[in-house]
Amino acid sequence: MEDIQSTYKQSTRLDTAGFIASFICAVHCAFMPLLLASLPMTGLAFLANPLFEAIIIAISFAIASISLFRGYFSYHQKLTALAICITGFLLIAAGTFLNLAHSYLLHAFGALFIAGSHIVNHFLTRASLLR
Repeated sequence: MEDIQSTYKQSTRLDTAGFIASFICAVHCAFMPLLLASLPMTGLAFLANPLFEAIIIAISFAIASISLFRGYFSYHQKLTALAICITGFLLIAAGTFLNLAHSYLLHAFGALFIAGSHIVNHFLTRASLLR
């Protein structure tokens, strides 16, 4: 029982970290077009750097992969959270590679989908432990 509790706590921490990273990404994507002009004056120009964005996406992907696969294989065996997360990353990829005028909206919604997948994974994991 102790092993299940410690694994659940670790899974909860990963879902929390994934949610926070994805939510920050969503806020970043949504407000970046408004802030672009003022970033150099505030010393935050690095936020508009594509490398910074790629690093954040890679971190989000790594956390999501570990957390969601652990939840799926170790606890609930439901594809819901994974499907939501994949949809989020597809939206981010579409916004990046399709070069649309409002691609930041695809990025923001994709990040919100990824954040939502961590919430769904948390509740599915919790429900599987209460069975």
